[in-house]
Amino acid sequence: MVMKDPILKRISFGMLAVLISVITVPLASAEEKKAADAPPKLFSLSHDEAFRPAISPRESQPTAVAGTTVLAQDSDADAADADAAADDGDSSGDTGLLMSAPGIGNAMQDAGISVSGWVQTSFTGIIHGPGGSRAGLPLRVYETRPDNLQLNQVVLRFERAIDQSKDFDFGWLVDQYFGTDSQVNASFGFLDNESHQHSYDVGAAYATLWFGTGADSGLQVDIGKWYTTIGAELMIAPDNWLISRTMLFGFGPFTHTGVLLRYYLDSQWNVHAGMSRGWDQVEDVNDGPSFHGGVAYTTSDEKHVIGFNMIAGPENPGQGHPGNRWIGNITWTTQWTERVTGVLDAAYTHQDDAPGAVTDTGGPSKRDSAWWGIAYMVNCDINEYMNATTRFEYFADNHGARTGFRGHFYSLTTGMAFTPFPEEQWLKELQIRPEVRWDLSDNNAPFHHDQQVTAAIDVIYKF
Repeated sequence: MVMKDPILKRISFGMLAVLISVITVPLASAEEKKAADAPPKLFSLSHDEAFRPAISPRESQPTAVAGTTVLAQDSDADAADADAAADDGDSSGDTGLLMSAPGIGNAMQDAGISVSGWVQTSFTGIIHGPGGSRAGLPLRVYETRPDNLQLNQVVLRFERAIDQSKDFDFGWLVDQYFGTDSQVNASFGFLDNESHQHSYDVGAAYATLWFGTGADSGLQVDIGKWYTTIGAELMIAPDNWLISRTMLFGFGPFTHTGVLLRYYLDSQWNVHAGMSRGWDQVEDVNDGPSFHGGVAYTTSDEKHVIGFNMIAGPENPGQGHPGNRWIGNITWTTQWTERVTGVLDAAYTHQDDAPGAVTDTGGPSKRDSAWWGIAYMVNCDINEYMNATTRFEYFADNHGARTGFRGHFYSLTTGMAFTPFPEEQWLKELQIRPEVRWDLSDNNAPFHHDQQVTAAIDVIYKF
């Protein structure tokens, strides 16, 4: 991902001050928020879910990356409690800190607007490997300063969610990021030349049009900068089970700028098609657009969600359509039991005339190249205080065009997520996640003696 100077840099510091000043204000717990954030639906239409139809990440629960919004339904008791609160005029219990502000919160709710956010800070320590506090860790995404405390994400989200019960509705979403992750996430041509380790970025900013066509069908049109349709993991820190991301995520696209159309045929099937400026580009680096397509299916028992997504288009800079690249991705979420969920994520990418390919002697070259991988992660929701996740990944880069290293790479990661105060009014959304990860290569590059071992911990607070 490439970087540029932020136009709105000053805004981030004001946003950071506001968020830090209110970090101990109460939030609704994940279980309480299920009725508010993910009410029973004919089909999934939240902004984040729209770009991950194959896994439907649970926005209201930071301990899950996939499956639960579609696979888990709100109980009748939860719905009844929500209705009772509404009848009593109590709108603060499930709306979060910012929406509970007197006067302002009610006015925004009346307009259908919500404001929310989260803070993530982390520490990744090197147990074994070549990385350093300034060099970062090879083949990692956000571990840009290991052995140092990082303020990864301070995010403020403004959203007007669409109402799918209407024949027509209009919505929008803006996610503003500040922190060390922003340099990695930045799109070419917009806030992507910031040299400071903590920088500002607009992760997503798009408008949504909804056209209802039936009791359980409709067309959703998203216009602007939106999160990628590829993969099972997200830029959004609370919506992942683990701190570190897969190589599949890190060497895939993060965002796209363009138009995405998604048609929901019924409660089980949806298809999408779109056109964008390419991988992580607000300003196009060439004259050619990228085309998006995909399909997602949820089984009738809602225990499996399967999706296929693809993107094709030129990615090399220059006139014409240089460096055509296409990626195909499959995700498969399975609710094995009430508490155990598994997610398969696999992708294959091919690019013509990839400029970063590595020759047999280690020098740079330009040639047709491919990279691919597969990951499987399993999460066990142990109780209201904790859940555990294990993830295995294999990734290959046959000519080093994407990673800079030719070879085959493996990783094994295990972690926990603790919610220490699930019943405490002030600390319900505080989460602590320790993690240990082992990376291995089939040659010395890029690790020390073929391997790399790290231990990490992060703290997330949602508001």
